[in-house]
Amino acid sequence: MGCFTQLQIYDGAPIHEEQLSKIQEGVSTKTDILKQFGSPVAFQEKKSVLNVAAHRYFPPIHKAKMNPERIFTYRYQVSSGFNFFLFFWVYTYVKTREDYLMVFFDEQDKVTHYSFAKDIPE
Repeated sequence: MGCFTQLQIYDGAPIHEEQLSKIQEGVSTKTDILKQFGSPVAFQEKKSVLNVAAHRYFPPIHKAKMNPERIFTYRYQVSSGFNFFLFFWVYTYVKTREDYLMVFFDEQDKVTHYSFAKDIPE
Protein backbone atom coordinates (compact mmCIF):
# COMPACT_ATOMS: atom_id res chain seq x y z
CA MET A 1 0.00 0.00 0.00
CA GLY A 2 1.08 3.56 -0.66
CA CYS A 3 0.08 7.06 0.35
CA PHE A 4 0.91 10.57 -0.92
CA THR A 5 0.47 13.75 1.19
CA GLN A 6 1.14 17.37 0.31
CA LEU A 7 1.92 20.18 2.73
CA GLN A 8 2.00 23.97 2.68
CA ILE A 9 3.07 25.81 5.86
CA TYR A 10 3.10 29.60 6.34
CA ASP A 11 4.95 31.30 9.19
CA GLY A 12 4.76 35.04 9.88
CA ALA A 13 3.06 37.81 7.92
CA PRO A 14 3.89 38.65 4.29
CA ILE A 15 6.29 41.59 3.81
CA HIS A 16 5.20 43.59 0.78
CA GLU A 17 7.69 45.73 -1.10
CA GLU A 18 5.26 48.67 -1.20
CA GLN A 19 5.43 48.69 2.63
CA LEU A 20 9.18 49.24 2.40
CA SER A 21 8.75 52.45 0.41
CA LYS A 22 7.04 53.96 3.47
CA ILE A 23 10.13 53.50 5.63
CA GLN A 24 12.06 56.78 5.72
CA GLU A 25 15.57 56.62 7.12
CA GLY A 26 16.06 59.31 9.78
CA VAL A 27 12.30 60.06 9.87
CA SER A 28 10.36 56.84 10.60
CA THR A 29 10.25 55.85 14.26
CA LYS A 30 10.02 52.59 16.15
CA THR A 31 6.29 53.29 16.67
CA ASP A 32 5.80 53.78 12.90
CA ILE A 33 7.46 50.44 12.17
CA LEU A 34 5.38 48.64 14.82
CA LYS A 35 2.17 50.12 13.36
CA GLN A 36 3.15 49.14 9.83
CA PHE A 37 4.65 45.65 10.37
CA GLY A 38 3.39 44.59 13.81
CA SER A 39 5.52 42.84 16.41
CA PRO A 40 8.92 41.65 15.16
CA VAL A 41 9.89 37.98 15.35
CA ALA A 42 13.15 39.08 17.01
CA PHE A 43 14.26 42.17 18.92
CA GLN A 44 17.85 42.98 19.78
CA GLU A 45 19.41 45.68 21.94
CA LYS A 46 22.80 47.23 21.27
CA LYS A 47 24.67 45.10 23.79
CA SER A 48 23.23 41.82 22.51
CA VAL A 49 24.87 39.59 19.95
CA LEU A 50 23.70 40.16 16.38
CA ASN A 51 21.87 37.18 14.95
CA VAL A 52 24.44 35.19 12.97
CA ALA A 53 21.77 34.09 10.49
CA ALA A 54 21.31 37.72 9.44
CA HIS A 55 24.76 37.74 7.85
CA ARG A 56 23.54 35.03 5.49
CA TYR A 57 20.92 37.38 4.06
CA PHE A 58 22.57 40.76 3.86
CA PRO A 59 25.57 42.00 1.93
CA PRO A 60 28.79 43.13 3.66
CA ILE A 61 27.98 46.83 3.11
CA HIS A 62 25.49 46.66 5.98
CA LYS A 63 28.10 45.27 8.37
CA ALA A 64 29.88 48.63 8.24
CA LYS A 65 26.72 50.40 9.52
CA MET A 66 25.99 47.94 12.30
CA ASN A 67 26.23 49.96 15.47
CA PRO A 68 22.50 50.35 16.10
CA GLU A 69 20.79 50.83 19.44
CA ARG A 70 18.15 48.24 18.56
CA ILE A 71 17.16 45.98 15.69
CA PHE A 72 13.74 44.63 14.71
CA THR A 73 13.68 41.46 12.62
CA TYR A 74 10.70 40.36 10.54
CA ARG A 75 10.45 37.06 8.67
CA TYR A 76 7.84 35.50 6.42
CA GLN A 77 8.43 31.85 5.65
CA VAL A 78 6.65 29.47 3.27
CA SER A 79 7.42 25.76 3.27
CA SER A 80 5.92 23.38 0.75
CA GLY A 81 6.55 19.76 0.02
CA PHE A 82 5.21 16.24 0.01
CA ASN A 83 5.53 12.82 1.60
CA PHE A 84 5.29 9.56 -0.28
CA PHE A 85 4.88 6.29 1.60
CA LEU A 86 5.17 2.89 -0.08
CA PHE A 87 5.08 0.00 2.34
CA PHE A 88 8.17 0.63 4.52
CA TRP A 89 9.80 3.14 2.18
CA VAL A 90 9.27 6.90 2.84
CA TYR A 91 10.32 9.84 0.69
CA THR A 92 9.94 13.43 1.95
CA TYR A 93 10.68 16.65 0.09
CA VAL A 94 10.36 20.14 1.64
CA LYS A 95 11.37 23.49 0.11
CA THR A 96 11.44 26.53 2.41
CA ARG A 97 11.62 30.10 1.17
CA GLU A 98 11.63 33.23 3.28
CA ASP A 99 11.54 37.00 3.09
CA TYR A 100 13.64 38.72 5.73
CA LEU A 101 13.50 42.35 6.93
CA MET A 102 15.79 43.95 9.50
CA VAL A 103 15.15 47.51 10.70
CA PHE A 104 17.93 49.35 12.58
CA PHE A 105 17.25 52.19 15.04
CA ASP A 106 19.36 54.93 16.64
CA GLU A 107 19.24 56.26 20.24
CA GLN A 108 16.12 58.33 19.46
CA ASP A 109 14.32 55.25 18.07
CA LYS A 110 14.48 56.58 14.51
CA VAL A 111 15.25 54.26 11.61
CA THR A 112 18.87 54.54 10.52
CA HIS A 113 18.54 51.95 7.75
CA TYR A 114 16.93 48.67 6.87
CA SER A 115 17.76 45.55 4.87
CA PHE A 116 15.34 43.37 2.95
CA ALA A 117 15.98 40.01 1.32
CA LYS A 118 13.18 38.64 -0.86
CA ASP A 119 13.01 34.96 -1.70
CA ILE A 120 9.25 34.37 -2.02
CA PRO A 121 7.70 35.39 -5.35
CA GLU A 122 4.63 37.65 -5.18
